[in-house]
Amino acid sequence: EDLGDDATKASAYGIKNLQREIVHLTEWTSDDKKDIYGNDLRSMYDEFVTQFRRYCGHVARYIGGTLITWKPKEQSGDIYQPTPLDRQKAALKFAEEYMFTEPVWLRDLPYARRIQTDPQLLTTRLAPSLMSMVIDRLDYVNELYPAQAFLDDLVKLVFSEADSHKKVSLYRQALQGNMVDNLLTAYGNNNATIQPAVLRTLQTLEKKTKAASASAPDTDSRAHWASLYDRIGRRLSWK
Repeated sequence: EDLGDDATKASAYGIKNLQREIVHLTEWTSDDKKDIYGNDLRSMYDEFVTQFRRYCGHVARYIGGTLITWKPKEQSGDIYQPTPLDRQKAALKFAEEYMFTEPVWLRDLPYARRIQTDPQLLTTRLAPSLMSMVIDRLDYVNELYPAQAFLDDLVKLVFSEADSHKKVSLYRQALQGNMVDNLLTAYGNNNATIQPAVLRTLQTLEKKTKAASASAPDTDSRAHWASLYDRIGRRLSWK
């Protein structure tokens, strides 16, 4: 995977390799004559998805991460240091490009319907796990990237359609729904440090989703925003 010192750069290279290779899976899994139903194709495709998620997980851990430099007691200096802010921001930029943007290369394949009845599900079902990798870092944020700054950046990236009044794709709906669910779970948990930021973010999203449920350009998007508004409102505002 990565023997270097920059998982973000290495993982971007790794994903580009996966994108080049995945189109050849039918050819590369066709040599076993006993595999009459093409099970090897599905198995290898699943391995590609697993590797993609592995790359994403490596990068996500930079957010709220810690650099560890082991030192004997005779050596001065800190052992633990927060990951530099530029590296944390670069990790979020990576998430924007490879995780929050639908990885259509995982479903726009000539053999997609040999492994899934509806190719859209190949990416939509992946979205919640990718979102969780990023939002779960909320419990690890440090003084260089406080919880509120992190969540403000995340809202801008994940809920951009609420401000731009654009249609929300099924993939993005899955991302947004998972982020709301994770925030609702975090609200009231035992991590008191992040509670003010979580509450403020939920209040912001309550307003955004309410407005978007009336202004979105299509019926499906309006229904999606209304559903998120209902989920947040039931927890924060309605008793």
